[in-house]
Amino acid sequence: MTNLFGKTYHGFIDIPQNLSSWKKETQKIARAINKSIKMNVTTDLIHYNDILWQCKNVESKLKAAKSINEINIHMIEFQTRVMFLLLGQLPNHWNSRIVNKDIDWKLDVYRSVTFNQSIEQKVNLILSLRECHGFSDSLKEVDLVNKYFNECKGDQEAFIKVVLKILCKVQLPDNRKMSSSGCRPSWLAAFPLL
Repeated sequence: MTNLFGKTYHGFIDIPQNLSSWKKETQKIARAINKSIKMNVTTDLIHYNDILWQCKNVESKLKAAKSINEINIHMIEFQTRVMFLLLGQLPNHWNSRIVNKDIDWKLDVYRSVTFNQSIEQKVNLILSLRECHGFSDSLKEVDLVNKYFNECKGDQEAFIKVVLKILCKVQLPDNRKMSSSGCRPSWLAAFPLL
């Protein structure tokens, strides 16, 4: 909860024992999800309204809930629906006897998930590598912030190119070898920078 609502939630008990406090906390979570969707999701109007309807619907269900168990059921259902909607659509297996094939989980009939990155977001990702497992040791000798502001003078594209050159020389902790073709190691695919 601290990651969602800040330091005032440090040490927060996961499930309060009283109905009104748990209702209040889950409503707060649902509002945070609603706000995050409004701030971060760009999609077609039908999809967008469907996702926001899920948020509105859970608010009324939480308000009417008569037990902590009922609240938990509503939140699980809400989060499951929103998660699948964000992947493209809700699965509809109502008439299926068995749901175990890959095609059963292909949810791209109406839309597909694509993450886009601006140059600024790419720079932010690179600067965050200092905190990533596996990269922190490899990059500890490199002052990325200094490289960005001093060497590259805040030029985001130049910074990305400099960091790619550095990363191509880095030996990962598990001793994976770097690709010799174009100095683009396969593990860099996790960071589609250019």
